Amino acid sequence: MSLEQLWDAYQEHGYHADLPVGTDPLDRFYAALLAFGHQDLARAAELASSAAADDPDERVFTEAAAYLGRVARQGKQNVYVSGDAFAAFIDGGGNIPLYAATSAALRAVYAEYERLDVLDIGAGNGHALLPALTPTIDRLGIVEPSAALLADLRERLDAIGRPIEAFAGTAQEFVHQESGGWTIIQATYSLHSIPPEERPGLLRRLRDLGQRLLIVEF
Repeated sequence: MSLEQLWDAYQEHGYHADLPVGTDPLDRFYAALLAFGHQDLARAAELASSAAADDPDERVFTEAAAYLGRVARQGKQNVYVSGDAFAAFIDGGGNIPLYAATSAALRAVYAEYERLDVLDIGAGNGHALLPALTPTIDRLGIVEPSAALLADLRERLDAIGRPIEAFAGTAQEFVHQESGGWTIIQATYSLHSIPPEERPGLLRRLRDLGQRLLIVEF
């Protein structure tokens, strides 16, 4: 089945896992994107891997295969469970000025307070948080589900003598055992990993736990 035929079949019948796929690597890559769009992660990874195996010189195929393989194994919310994968993403291209602007915006908000307590949800390795820190922060809390990223961030904060209250788990797990009292609760590029149906309840709970909720997203 050619790419055009695959598209026509998809338009007419919608997505299903046994949709015939052609032998051309591009056909299988396109089918992988369709599968990914419909949350069929295992099938997406399988098709992308097949496309990459047949055309290893096509970088988009090999990168897609690597990414979709991680997603299939770890889930979308844990795709950056590897610290190296996360660092490679945020340290590249347009993300460099994006994170610099984010840090500056956070620091400007912190400057509005004489003293404050800050809780960062999904802080990663602290790429946005660390440049924003001010001496006026009395209490710093970190919620991070990735053990690798949390260990990296803890090491960086230890190096500058900054104590933290760390929670190694998801935001959903954290809010069930937290009593609140934060001046600012912030989430920078982390809430998109929360399933859409869970976001309203989580956001309401976060708002209850702090005086001010800051959200930065793609």
